[in-house]
Amino acid sequence: MRPKSAPFDQTPAAPEERAAQGWDPSALKRFVRRIGRTSADSEDIVQEAYLRLLEASERPRVSSQLGYLLVIARNLVIDAARRKHVDTKRTIALQVLNQQLHPAEPSAEEFVFVEQALEKLTRALRILPTRARRVFLLHRFRALSHVEIAQRLGVTTRTVERDLALALAHLKDELFEGDAT
Repeated sequence: MRPKSAPFDQTPAAPEERAAQGWDPSALKRFVRRIGRTSADSEDIVQEAYLRLLEASERPRVSSQLGYLLVIARNLVIDAARRKHVDTKRTIALQVLNQQLHPAEPSAEEFVFVEQALEKLTRALRILPTRARRVFLLHRFRALSHVEIAQRLGVTTRTVERDLALALAHLKDELFEGDAT
Protein backbone atom coordinates (compact mmCIF):
# COMPACT_ATOMS: atom_id res chain seq x y z
CA MET A 1 0.00 0.00 0.00
CA ARG A 2 1.29 3.45 -0.91
CA PRO A 3 1.34 6.13 1.76
CA LYS A 4 -1.04 9.00 1.25
CA SER A 5 0.63 12.13 0.01
CA ALA A 6 -0.03 15.47 1.67
CA PRO A 7 -2.56 17.78 0.04
CA PHE A 8 -1.06 20.41 -2.28
CA ASP A 9 -1.91 23.32 -0.01
CA GLN A 10 0.20 21.92 2.85
CA THR A 11 3.94 22.32 2.80
CA PRO A 12 6.11 19.56 4.21
CA ALA A 13 7.34 20.19 7.74
CA ALA A 14 10.68 21.93 8.08
CA PRO A 15 13.48 19.91 9.71
CA GLU A 16 13.14 22.02 12.88
CA GLU A 17 9.42 21.20 13.10
CA ARG A 18 10.15 17.53 12.58
CA ALA A 19 12.75 17.80 15.35
CA ALA A 20 10.20 18.81 17.94
CA GLN A 21 7.49 16.49 16.66
CA GLY A 22 9.69 13.45 16.19
CA TRP A 23 12.41 14.36 18.63
CA ASP A 24 15.09 14.27 15.91
CA PRO A 25 18.29 15.63 17.47
CA SER A 26 20.17 15.83 14.15
CA ALA A 27 17.76 18.45 12.74
CA LEU A 28 18.08 20.56 15.88
CA LYS A 29 21.84 20.17 15.74
CA ARG A 30 21.84 21.50 12.17
CA PHE A 31 19.72 24.45 13.34
CA VAL A 32 22.18 25.21 16.15
CA ARG A 33 25.15 24.94 13.79
CA ARG A 34 23.42 27.22 11.29
CA ILE A 35 23.07 29.96 13.89
CA GLY A 36 26.73 29.84 14.73
CA ARG A 37 28.12 27.04 16.88
CA THR A 38 30.67 24.32 16.16
CA SER A 39 29.57 20.72 15.99
CA ALA A 40 31.14 19.92 19.37
CA ASP A 41 29.27 22.80 21.01
CA SER A 42 26.07 22.03 19.12
CA GLU A 43 25.83 18.54 20.62
CA ASP A 44 25.95 19.97 24.14
CA ILE A 45 23.45 22.68 23.27
CA VAL A 46 21.00 20.19 21.70
CA GLN A 47 21.21 17.95 24.75
CA GLU A 48 20.63 20.90 27.10
CA ALA A 49 17.73 22.17 24.95
CA TYR A 50 15.92 18.82 25.06
CA LEU A 51 16.51 18.60 28.82
CA ARG A 52 15.00 22.05 29.34
CA LEU A 53 12.08 21.20 27.06
CA LEU A 54 11.34 18.09 29.11
CA GLU A 55 11.52 20.12 32.32
CA ALA A 56 9.18 22.75 30.85
CA SER A 57 6.66 20.24 29.50
CA GLU A 58 5.25 20.01 33.01
CA ARG A 59 4.25 23.69 32.79
CA PRO A 60 0.85 24.31 31.19
CA ARG A 61 1.94 27.51 29.37
CA VAL A 62 4.04 25.73 26.72
CA SER A 63 1.68 25.50 23.76
CA SER A 64 4.17 24.77 20.97
CA GLN A 65 6.96 22.41 21.83
CA LEU A 66 8.71 23.13 18.55
CA GLY A 67 8.72 26.89 19.08
CA TYR A 68 9.82 26.52 22.66
CA LEU A 69 12.59 24.08 21.70
CA LEU A 70 13.93 26.47 19.04
CA VAL A 71 13.83 29.43 21.47
CA ILE A 72 15.67 27.37 24.08
CA ALA A 73 18.32 26.34 21.55
CA ARG A 74 18.74 29.92 20.28
CA ASN A 75 19.10 31.25 23.84
CA LEU A 76 21.65 28.56 24.69
CA VAL A 77 23.67 29.53 21.60
CA ILE A 78 23.60 33.18 22.70
CA ASP A 79 24.61 32.23 26.25
CA ALA A 80 27.49 30.10 24.95
CA ALA A 81 28.73 32.96 22.73
CA ARG A 82 28.51 35.35 25.69
CA ARG A 83 30.48 32.94 27.91
CA LYS A 84 33.11 32.43 25.21
CA HIS A 85 33.48 36.21 24.84
CA VAL A 86 33.89 36.63 28.61
CA ASP A 87 36.35 33.71 28.75
CA THR A 88 38.37 35.26 25.91
CA LYS A 89 38.50 38.60 27.70
CA ARG A 90 39.49 36.85 30.94
CA THR A 91 42.22 34.87 29.17
CA ILE A 92 43.65 38.02 27.59
CA ALA A 93 43.59 39.82 30.94
CA LEU A 94 45.38 36.91 32.62
CA GLN A 95 48.02 36.85 29.88
CA VAL A 96 48.65 40.58 30.28
CA LEU A 97 48.86 40.23 34.06
CA ASN A 98 51.22 37.26 33.75
CA GLN A 99 53.40 39.22 31.33
CA GLN A 100 53.57 42.11 33.79
CA LEU A 101 54.39 39.84 36.74
CA HIS A 102 56.86 37.66 34.86
CA PRO A 103 58.32 39.64 31.96
CA ALA A 104 60.23 37.70 29.33
CA GLU A 105 63.01 40.29 29.30
CA PRO A 106 65.00 41.10 32.41
CA SER A 107 64.43 44.48 34.01
CA ALA A 108 67.03 47.26 34.11
CA GLU A 109 67.81 46.38 37.73
CA GLU A 110 68.49 42.77 36.74
CA PHE A 111 70.85 43.91 33.96
CA VAL A 112 72.76 46.12 36.41
CA PHE A 113 72.96 43.29 38.95
CA VAL A 114 74.34 40.86 36.36
CA GLU A 115 76.87 43.39 35.07
CA GLN A 116 78.08 44.13 38.60
CA ALA A 117 78.36 40.42 39.40
CA LEU A 118 80.33 39.83 36.20
CA GLU A 119 82.72 42.68 37.02
CA LYS A 120 83.20 41.28 40.53
CA LEU A 121 83.92 37.80 39.15
CA THR A 122 86.39 39.17 36.59
CA ARG A 123 88.26 41.13 39.30
CA ALA A 124 88.34 38.09 41.58
CA LEU A 125 89.68 35.86 38.79
CA ARG A 126 92.44 38.38 37.93
CA ILE A 127 93.72 38.37 41.52
CA LEU A 128 94.10 34.56 41.54
CA PRO A 129 97.53 33.06 40.88
CA THR A 130 97.85 32.08 37.20
CA ARG A 131 97.85 28.28 37.69
CA ALA A 132 94.88 28.35 40.12
CA ARG A 133 92.96 30.53 37.67
CA ARG A 134 93.70 28.12 34.80
CA VAL A 135 92.73 25.10 36.91
CA PHE A 136 89.43 26.75 37.87
CA LEU A 137 88.59 27.79 34.28
CA LEU A 138 89.46 24.38 32.82
CA HIS A 139 87.43 22.60 35.47
CA ARG A 140 84.33 24.86 35.47
CA PHE A 141 84.11 26.04 31.86
CA ARG A 142 85.75 23.21 29.93
CA ALA A 143 84.44 20.49 32.26
CA LEU A 144 87.80 18.73 32.41
CA SER A 145 88.50 16.23 35.18
CA HIS A 146 91.31 16.69 37.69
CA VAL A 147 93.38 14.05 35.88
CA GLU A 148 92.93 15.77 32.49
CA ILE A 149 93.89 19.16 33.95
CA ALA A 150 96.95 17.65 35.63
CA GLN A 151 98.09 16.11 32.34
CA ARG A 152 97.49 19.35 30.44
CA LEU A 153 99.39 21.51 32.95
CA GLY A 154 102.09 18.94 33.75
CA VAL A 155 101.35 18.82 37.50
CA THR A 156 100.05 16.20 39.89
CA THR A 157 96.37 15.57 40.54
CA ARG A 158 96.93 16.61 44.16
CA THR A 159 98.25 20.01 42.96
CA VAL A 160 95.15 20.45 40.80
CA GLU A 161 92.93 19.68 43.80
CA ARG A 162 94.78 22.21 45.98
CA ASP A 163 94.69 24.91 43.28
CA LEU A 164 90.97 24.33 42.73
CA ALA A 165 90.28 24.53 46.48
CA LEU A 166 92.33 27.74 46.67
CA ALA A 167 90.42 29.24 43.72
CA LEU A 168 87.02 28.33 45.16
CA ALA A 169 87.84 29.73 48.60
CA HIS A 170 89.23 32.93 47.06
CA LEU A 171 86.20 33.43 44.79
CA LYS A 172 83.84 32.79 47.69
CA ASP A 173 85.58 35.42 49.80
CA GLU A 174 85.73 37.98 46.97
CA LEU A 175 82.23 37.51 45.59
CA PHE A 176 80.37 37.21 48.85
CA GLU A 177 82.31 39.60 51.10
CA GLY A 178 79.90 41.66 53.16
CA ASP A 179 76.96 39.44 52.13
CA ALA A 180 77.12 37.25 55.26
CA THR A 181 74.34 38.05 57.70
